[in-house]
Amino acid sequence: MDTPFGTATVSFKAHREANRRRPWLMAADVAKVEGNGGPFIDVVDENALPLGTALFCPHEDVRLRLFSSARTRDPLSLMRTRLERAEKRRRADLMGADAYRLCHAEADGMPRLFIDRFGEGLFATSVCEATDAIFDALLPLLVDVTGAQKVVHWRQDPATGAFVGTRKHGDDAMVRFHHGRLLMSLDLASSFELFGLTARLSAQRSIRRFARGRVLDVDASDGGFGLQLADAGARSVLAVEPERELVSSLLSDIDQNGLADKIDVECADGTERMRELGDTNERFDVVVLHPLRQSAVMNKDDARQAVFERHRAAMRLLSEGRLLITWPQAAPLSELEFAEVVADAAHMGQQRLQVVARLDAGPDHPGLLGVPESRPQATWVCRVLSTS
Repeated sequence: MDTPFGTATVSFKAHREANRRRPWLMAADVAKVEGNGGPFIDVVDENALPLGTALFCPHEDVRLRLFSSARTRDPLSLMRTRLERAEKRRRADLMGADAYRLCHAEADGMPRLFIDRFGEGLFATSVCEATDAIFDALLPLLVDVTGAQKVVHWRQDPATGAFVGTRKHGDDAMVRFHHGRLLMSLDLASSFELFGLTARLSAQRSIRRFARGRVLDVDASDGGFGLQLADAGARSVLAVEPERELVSSLLSDIDQNGLADKIDVECADGTERMRELGDTNERFDVVVLHPLRQSAVMNKDDARQAVFERHRAAMRLLSEGRLLITWPQAAPLSELEFAEVVADAAHMGQQRLQVVARLDAGPDHPGLLGVPESRPQATWVCRVLSTS
């Protein structure tokens, strides 16, 4: 790969703060850019003192993403080293698991690159234009380091904001992996809803102790919550998922794990289905509510309204002592904003929510101190309390 280098001049103060906190510089921090500019670029201060190498995103608000504190002329080799370290650490931390986040962007020194491993396949997501630009050159290194047989690359379409997946390696995109006692299958090219799944794998296994009665899994996606609860002793599970490709995969997993007599699957919009169930006075012992679709592109007001409507619909299905499982991963809302919206939704039904457990992502999702958004939010297990 040809890796042209330009030079970006930034203020020393801004660069020092970026090294201490969030490892990126905004457009306002960049005084000028010289040369052919990217995707890798040298960074200097006002006195031409070298400050290292960054990824350059000329059309984004975050203009520079710090990559190395030293000038490097072989950035792909450095990326390979970081991938090797990340893979080795995951294998040690997760004791041989075959599904995990292999690379967690800045936390692993790989700006805006997320790589999830599922068995012999990789679900790779790049979330900035510079990382998009280098992915094809990075692919052979990634395959060599991991031994992956299948790779699907997801990138954001700048025109629509939607994520588009492209199979980059392998004859197909179907993979299988172990999920505790269960064996799961995924089509890595089927849906961007699979992004973030590895952040929930640990929670899905931990949730087994809350298996009871009748379960509703809304926007079930991979179906991991519903399958784990059914396998752990829930009497019945109704899984609702609007994407037909995911429904097909979920039905296959239900059959191969011998749970067909306990789980029903419906292809329907989750919010509308909850409203229909509420109108007929249906009740559940556990509702698992995926707050928003991963592929949803929303401003804050629209996200707030969608989260409120979904949780209000869910609360109508739960009475005193029953459980709601949800999580504040509803960009662009902060955890505090998400909590306020969910509390308001409960209040509408004269209910309150008691948080009885917070289930964090595993060690495959490391966070950087000073960068709270680099660590996935915990899954909340909430008990419904009636105030009437």
